[in-house]
Amino acid sequence: RLLAKDVDARRRNLYIRTFSVIPLNENNGLIQWVNDTTVLRDILQGLYASELGPAAIKTSRIQELYSRELKPKGSHTPIDFYEKVLLPEFPPIFHRWFIDKFPAPSTWIAARNAYTRTVAVWSMVGYLVGLGDRHAENILFDAVTGDCVHVDFSCLFNKGESLAVPERVPFRLTPNLVDAMGVCGYQGGFTEVCGVAMKVLRVNKDSLMNVLETFLHDPLVEWIKKQDEVPRILSRCERRLQGEVTRYPTDRDIRQVLSVDGQVRAVIAEAESSDNLA
Repeated sequence: RLLAKDVDARRRNLYIRTFSVIPLNENNGLIQWVNDTTVLRDILQGLYASELGPAAIKTSRIQELYSRELKPKGSHTPIDFYEKVLLPEFPPIFHRWFIDKFPAPSTWIAARNAYTRTVAVWSMVGYLVGLGDRHAENILFDAVTGDCVHVDFSCLFNKGESLAVPERVPFRLTPNLVDAMGVCGYQGGFTEVCGVAMKVLRVNKDSLMNVLETFLHDPLVEWIKKQDEVPRILSRCERRLQGEVTRYPTDRDIRQVLSVDGQVRAVIAEAESSDNLA
């Protein structure tokens, strides 16, 4: 609704694909089926299998590369392994899905634009609420429109930073996602739409903080074990809405208030950094 009220967002037809969820009790509920969508993992597995052969995409292949190149003492660092071994072995290929699914030029450009815009809006909203666990089975894509749809919101408010291997990126912007955005990558429409979405979020800071505060005090929110964590969580969300950049670890936070453009470019740099992705 906030996007629909903003002139720039409305002109670009910005929105978030939603679905209905009906809680039945603390452990069970009903979730609406989202038609025509496929998880990113299945898409990429199919593309890599057709390009490299079925054996190349097996988990054992990744484990073999890891054991050979990274595990031995004195071999590659994680960043070297990511950039010099993993990416050359599995180069970005996601753009081919759009060519296969949308063969007509008009439908291809419409789907790619819808993809870029929805990924951008989700990225900014996800950054605001600290949405983690964005693995390839929690991100879906619509085979009719190209829209991005996120599912599984159990890892909120930067809970991913407390995992055994902490999540460092503010949102998912891996090479495959960038690959499908066209020749400009994230430097084109993605960055522009991120700026529009972030502007809408910052303009509506008070309304969003009221919703977040109510949500965090809801007894159904099981991941808030201690009420004394609520002020810290709300503070991080509020600082993002004021233009600061929160990062992992927190001593890397950018405390000064940035412009919308500056904030967007800072979080994109964090998301696509090899240091963080490795």
